[in-house]
Amino acid sequence: ILASLDKAGVAYLDESSTAAIRGQADPVIYPKYVLVKVLGLNTLDWGRGVKWTLNPLGYRYGYFGGYNWSNPGEIPVDGVNGMDALFEQHDNASINDSELLAGLLSLPNDPGTYWGNIYFSEPTGAPSSVKVFGVSLIGQKFFFGWKSMPYTEYSRREAVYGIKALIFGKSLFPSLKF
Repeated sequence: ILASLDKAGVAYLDESSTAAIRGQADPVIYPKYVLVKVLGLNTLDWGRGVKWTLNPLGYRYGYFGGYNWSNPGEIPVDGVNGMDALFEQHDNASINDSELLAGLLSLPNDPGTYWGNIYFSEPTGAPSSVKVFGVSLIGQKFFFGWKSMPYTEYSRREAVYGIKALIFGKSLFPSLKF
């Protein structure tokens, strides 16, 4: 926990203040990467350098991936990789939800791994991998212990589940704005 101490007392620093102290205030250099913990489904998944949230709307990927997360600070930047570029197109209304889902599923894959086809990329500042627990929804396999999955593939699967849920929700409640 980072805090600022002065004569008046203790002031806990928010995320942007702590990022500034770490030298990470510039979003051009440090895009944001956050994954969602779903209790009971991927509770035991973890990764060094991975920021987790229990809020399903807290998903972040690069500059454009995630609810209410679109080029923070309005700095002219491009997506950190192909997946983030798809999120950028969706944010700019160049593609709709179904086209975003199709784009996520068609990202270039590296075949023949333990996880099947994976999307592998190394965007700036992203963690390298997530340790997937044997009963995780994200892993889609059953095993004992943990196995590594590239962070980009883990994020893509999480985004695919999220956009499928969004499309399903819109089909159930067409009058609500999501």
